[in-house]
Amino acid sequence: AVHRVLGAAVETTDYLLEAEIFDKDLQHLVEFTRPSGRREIGDYLGSFFFGDGISRGATFMAQKKRGALNGWMTYTLGEAENTFAALNAGEPFAATHDRRHEFKWVSTYHLGPWSTSASWVISSGRPYTAPSSQYDIELADGSVLSYVHVGDRNAARLPAYHRLDVSLSRVFGTDSGLLWDVGLSVFNLYDRGNVQYRDYDFSVDPVLVTDVTMLGFTPTIYAKVRFE
Repeated sequence: AVHRVLGAAVETTDYLLEAEIFDKDLQHLVEFTRPSGRREIGDYLGSFFFGDGISRGATFMAQKKRGALNGWMTYTLGEAENTFAALNAGEPFAATHDRRHEFKWVSTYHLGPWSTSASWVISSGRPYTAPSSQYDIELADGSVLSYVHVGDRNAARLPAYHRLDVSLSRVFGTDSGLLWDVGLSVFNLYDRGNVQYRDYDFSVDPVLVTDVTMLGFTPTIYAKVRFE
């Protein structure tokens, strides 16, 4: 890989502003494509493909470093494309990790022994290759071989990803010099059903599409002890 990065920053005692543009060329990438139909184990060796890729974009960050309320936010505008001669008719396609837009916000507030924090992230949906149809071919020996026809590689996108995490904690001191940090955190506070991948059932007509989602609303109670 060849990385080219150009950045600038302005920093004061309380604040930091940063901007950065990046451009990366990647060579000898490896992609695995699962073969359709029934295959022998040795056939999978022909399912590895090699190609090149690019990644480019810009990142902006603003941070408040001091005070009872502090935190940072970032925004990234970027794209990542791969080109494989044997895939997608040799045309460039979005890399699996390509997210055109991504925004993150993290904030912490301290009030005496109490501490609260919140973080929110939103990003473009991840690209994926969507199947479009399935058909069966009857072979000469009477057996049936099933094939799935797919669209252009990574041409479809999952819905946008976003979630909010919050936490509340308090520090307790003891005469023995131990510090207890007790708190409550909630992952995905508003229970966003972020889609991890889509499952297609071609055994029914019309095709049944099911969104498989990631972890939803998840509260956690925790306690940590430290020696001072």
